[in-house]
Amino acid sequence: TTAVSDFLANDLARLLPGIIPHPAVTPMPVDVARFLEGMLNPKVDPPRILYAGNLVPSKGVDVLLRAAAELQRRGVNFELKILGQGPARNSLETLARALGIDSQVIWSPFVDQPLMPREYGASTVTVLSSRGKTEGLGLTLVEALLAGSAVVGTAAGGIPEVVLHEQTGLIARADDPVDLADQLQRLLSDTSLRERLTQAGKEHVLRTYSPESAIGRFLDIYHAVADHQSNR
Repeated sequence: TTAVSDFLANDLARLLPGIIPHPAVTPMPVDVARFLEGMLNPKVDPPRILYAGNLVPSKGVDVLLRAAAELQRRGVNFELKILGQGPARNSLETLARALGIDSQVIWSPFVDQPLMPREYGASTVTVLSSRGKTEGLGLTLVEALLAGSAVVGTAAGGIPEVVLHEQTGLIARADDPVDLADQLQRLLSDTSLRERLTQAGKEHVLRTYSPESAIGRFLDIYHAVADHQSNR
C-alpha cells in the first residue's frame, strides 16, 4: 500500500490498524519540464497573488479575501487572481465586494492544464489557505514552485511536506487572515527572502516529485515485493 504523503500514510495506518502494513510514501511524479517553462513568463505588475483550485469552503478562499483586504488597508500593492470554479463562487464574490476589494480581484474559470505553468510563472506568490485535513498533498504548491512562484500555505494535511516554513515557503495560521496577510506581505516586499525560498522550494520539489525520483521509489517497492515472494 502506498500514499503520496506522510500525512495520508499516517491517516491510512490510523484508519486501518492491523489490516495493512504501514503504507510506503511515494510522492506523485510531476511533469517537471512543463512546469519549469513557467519561469520564462514575466511577472505581472502589480504583483499577483494567485489561488488556483476549487471554490469550496474547505479551501479557505474567504480567508484569503480577508487577508487581501488587510493588505489593501496597509497600502500594499498587489492584485489577487482567483482561478477556479465551485459552489462558493457567488458568496466569495459577494464577500469581495463587501470588503471593498472587488476591483483588485480577477476571477477566472479553470484553464487547461498546459496553460497552468504560465499562470504560476506570472504570479509572485501562490497561496493555498486550506482548513483542517483537506489537503492530501497540496500539488498546486509543487507546481507553483517549479514555475518560479513563491508559496504560502497553511498546515492543512500534507501542505507542510511541500512548504517547509522559512525554508521552501511560508506557513500561515489557518483561519487567520491577519497572519496570512503578514506572510504574504513578507514575500511581496522582501525580494531576497522571496528568491531564496523559491529557489530552495524548487530544489526541494525537484528532489522529491520528479519522475526520476518517483521511478526509483516504486522500483524499490517492486524489488522488495519480488524478494519477499521468492523467499517464501
